[in-house]
Amino acid sequence: MISDFFPFYPKRPYPVCPVPSRVVEVTLRKQEVSLTLSGSHLILVLSGIAHFGVEQALLSGDHPAGTVLFSLSPGSYTIGSGSAAVCSLCIYGFDVGQMQSGLCCVSSLFSCISPVRRMSAGTLSHLTEALHEALKHDPVGGDITAAGLLYPFFLSLAANRPFSPASGHGMPRGRGAGGIGLSGDPLIEAIDFIVRNHAGPIGAADIERVVIDTGGSRAQTSRLFEAAFGIRPVEYLRQYRLHRAALLLEHSDLSLDCIAQACGFVGRSYLSALFTRYYGESPTMRRKRLRNRSES
Repeated sequence: MISDFFPFYPKRPYPVCPVPSRVVEVTLRKQEVSLTLSGSHLILVLSGIAHFGVEQALLSGDHPAGTVLFSLSPGSYTIGSGSAAVCSLCIYGFDVGQMQSGLCCVSSLFSCISPVRRMSAGTLSHLTEALHEALKHDPVGGDITAAGLLYPFFLSLAANRPFSPASGHGMPRGRGAGGIGLSGDPLIEAIDFIVRNHAGPIGAADIERVVIDTGGSRAQTSRLFEAAFGIRPVEYLRQYRLHRAALLLEHSDLSLDCIAQACGFVGRSYLSALFTRYYGESPTMRRKRLRNRSES
């Protein structure tokens, strides 16, 4: 059985990591399937033993549960369940060619990942469940959750470091015990702090404090954000709040006052002024335009 879907990703100005443009879930019961994957792709063997017949010698052969396979290039695969009665895989495709210029560092990160890596099958199952929950069931913030899960995972692959469930980090809040992450990365911790606390009265000093608590310095905070996104931490916070407001305008019936409060703005007037300056239209006009488009 093959389940193939293309997740919905709302636009956001400065993502920290690419999210999959295609997700393929495969369950095999003593059978073979043929798949052609474009762009870079990540293959996680979740259970059983997967047999790969591919042109790339490094990826061919039998791969037990817990195997991570990664390719920067398109590829055609013949995948079978090998000697196992049942095997399951999850494949994530990434359209690197469409990544924004602010993510050029990701191509460098991808080039450091080895084609084959062994991990705990339980770790991969945790990661897959969290990504599935985010990508399929959270159209408002799922892409940001997925990026937050995948970035430390790719870092661990590139650095050949262990990757295991870490309490509370990276998982959608309130959706199960135990998240997945690579603790100790100042940038990831700062972004996680912004995502969880953007509705409150936080500012540059609070973001700096998170970086300092993770072993960084106050001066390092701006350098981290400017190197990753080309903007300062407080501007990242502002744009993240505007991004959330834009999504709530499109995917909810909340009033502008409620949206302003939910996104950390001090009143609808301030939100409207910033929103109009950034998006070129007022929140009211944006909601009206989107509704007219969906009804046509």
